[in-house]
Amino acid sequence: RLFEETLEVLHDMGEPPPSATIIFDSYSRLLCVQGRYALAREVAQMCQELSRDANHWATAAALVTLGQIALAQGELDEAEARYLDGMARFEAQGAPGGAAFATVGIANLHRARGAYAEARAAIARYLAMDDAETVNEAVRARAYRHLGDVERAQGNQAAAAEAYHTSLQLVSGIAYVVEVLECLERVGWLTTSTAPAAAATILGAAARLRRQTGMALAPIDQPAHELALHELRGCLPELLFRQSWNAGEALDWPEASAVARDELLRAMGDGEA
Repeated sequence: RLFEETLEVLHDMGEPPPSATIIFDSYSRLLCVQGRYALAREVAQMCQELSRDANHWATAAALVTLGQIALAQGELDEAEARYLDGMARFEAQGAPGGAAFATVGIANLHRARGAYAEARAAIARYLAMDDAETVNEAVRARAYRHLGDVERAQGNQAAAAEAYHTSLQLVSGIAYVVEVLECLERVGWLTTSTAPAAAATILGAAARLRRQTGMALAPIDQPAHELALHELRGCLPELLFRQSWNAGEALDWPEASAVARDELLRAMGDGEA
């Protein structure tokens, strides 16, 4: 609502000032996590057009945001084109922080394609960027989350648990609830077969958080989520599933994060044993 009111003010001003690009980019990212992809794309394109001649950093950022929007919907070729264009522009400007952000997005794109070696290489490139400008806890946490996705896809339970634990600890420390939610769901997906009652509790907490924040599950993540729920209902009696799920619904996000991190530590220990 605040973004919409701000945009109305900018509209009344006539030609928006260059600083408005920050508002457009932030708003488009919010729309993306809400699942309002058509409007998110429209706003990001407005940001790109507005910043084309005045703010080259914002142009690159808008391209990366367009890549995120496309990837969330499973439009992988479109996402790749946007990410690479954005990263090239960041690199041309000597903006390592922006290039690092784009690199993490490209890692997730490779992961979505099943190109796990390329995903690992992109994450390694990001983690090697230790310049002060690139130190962004939220982006670093996302990199570890994507690494966990790669390890999970390849059946490396303990390694996935370690990566998810690092990610969840980082985002919990900065109270970045959007990323806490993404981590919670992945912990649930990871532990479906090894700790189904705990997985149901964690996914119940994530479901509550989605309702509270208005965040939509991205179409590209829908199959993994549905498979996890199907497996849980096959593992647990319906009453136990409901009890576990409801227990998660009763948790606030810090409590849910603590439960998930404890479960990840157990998964890491099981893998070492």
